[in-house]
Amino acid sequence: MRGSCLRPRACALALLISCALVLALACAPTYVSAPPAHVQFAPAQTPSAQPSGSGPQAIPEGAKEILADGVAAITGNDKGIARDHALADAKRKAVEQGVGSVLQSESVVRNFELVFDKISSKATGYVSSYKVINEESDASLYRVTIRAMVRMADLQNDISGILNMVETQGRPRIMVLIRDAQPGTEAVIDPELASDLETMVIDSLVGKGFPVVDQEMVQRNLSADQIKLILSGDKQTAADLGGKFGAEIVVVGKATATEEQKTDPYTNQARTVYSTKLNLRTINTRTSEILAAAVVTQSAPFSRDAARSNTAGEASRKLIDDILKKWQNQSIVTQIFCTKADDARLRALRSGLNLKVRGVSSVIIRDFTGSSGIVEVLGAANSQEVFDALHVPDWAVAFNIKSFSGNRIDLEFTDGDGQK
Repeated sequence: MRGSCLRPRACALALLISCALVLALACAPTYVSAPPAHVQFAPAQTPSAQPSGSGPQAIPEGAKEILADGVAAITGNDKGIARDHALADAKRKAVEQGVGSVLQSESVVRNFELVFDKISSKATGYVSSYKVINEESDASLYRVTIRAMVRMADLQNDISGILNMVETQGRPRIMVLIRDAQPGTEAVIDPELASDLETMVIDSLVGKGFPVVDQEMVQRNLSADQIKLILSGDKQTAADLGGKFGAEIVVVGKATATEEQKTDPYTNQARTVYSTKLNLRTINTRTSEILAAAVVTQSAPFSRDAARSNTAGEASRKLIDDILKKWQNQSIVTQIFCTKADDARLRALRSGLNLKVRGVSSVIIRDFTGSSGIVEVLGAANSQEVFDALHVPDWAVAFNIKSFSGNRIDLEFTDGDGQK
C-alpha cells in the first residue's frame, strides 16, 4: 500500500525535473567557435556610384593614366552644369598632355597647335574612363581633378595621320591679303582694321606651323588694281600673284567692324559692344581652286581688340580645319617649273615621271609658253619622292635641278641626251 503511494509521486517528480531541464536548455546562449586564424571573410561588394571606369582600374595596353584639372564658371545656381563643363575641360587637358607627349617623342613640337586644334574637337573620345579624385567650388567657379585613362595608341595614330598629311603636301607657304570692305556702308570706318586682322591671322597660321610669305614684300609689289581684282573674287589673279611670291596658298579676306550701344539687362547701364566680321577664302595657286571659305563674326563688350582677336583666331581655325579635310581626299600635287623647254623635252619628262615615280596617277603638262613649261605630278607620291626620282640615272632628256621647296621643283633643260 505504501509502495503504491510512493510510485506516483516519483513519476511526478521525474516529469517536473525533465521539464525544467528542457526549459533551461532552450534559454541558454549559443556559442560558435572562432574560425582558424588564416581564414578571412571578404567584405560584401556594393555597386559603384561613380562615373564609368571611376573605380580602381588596371591600365590597358596602349593607354596612359594622366592627371588633369578642369574648371568652369558657375552661372546662376546650377552647379551641375558647371561640373559637367569642368569635367569636359579636364578631359580636354588630359588629351592635351597626351598630344604633347606624342609630339615630343616625334620631335615635331612645332606642330602642337595645329594638331591639338584638330584633335580637340573629339578630345573626350580619347578618354576611355576617368576617376574624380577631387572637386570643389566657390561662388563663381567649379573645379575638378581627374585621373583619366587616355587611349594613347588611337591618339598617336591620328596625330601621325595629321602630320603625314601636312608633310606630304609640302608644308605649303601662305600669302595673306585682308582689306577693309566697309567704305560706303553704315559700319564704322577703321583704317587699322585690315592691318590688325591680317597680322593676327598670320600670327595664328605661323603659330600652327605654316610658313607665311613676307608681307612687306607683298605689300610693296601689289598694285591697287591687282588688289581690287583679288578682292572682287578673281581667283586667277590671286593664284598668279601667289605663285609670283612663292606661295602655294593665298588667303583673301574682307573685314567689317561695327560698334553698338547696348543696355545691360542686369545693371541697366549702357555699354559699347564691338563686333568684327571677317570673310575669308583660301585659293590653291597651283590649280586656282578654292580650298576653303569661312565667315566669322565675333563680338565683345568694351574691347575692340578682343573682338578682332577672337574673330581672327576663329577664322584661322576654321580655314585650317577645312584645308586639312580637303587634303584628306585630294591627290598630292607636285609642280615642276621648267625653263629652256620645248614640246619634245616636256613630253620626255612626262613619260619618264610616269615610269620612274611610284604611286603616280597622272602627269600633266599644265602650261607651255615660249621656252617655259609647268609639269604637274598627281598621285600618292609626295614631292620628296618626285625630287629623288629626278636624280635617278638614265633619263631620256638632260636637265639640271635648280631648286626644290615645298611642292615646287625648278629645273632647266640642257643640251645633250641622257642623265642631267
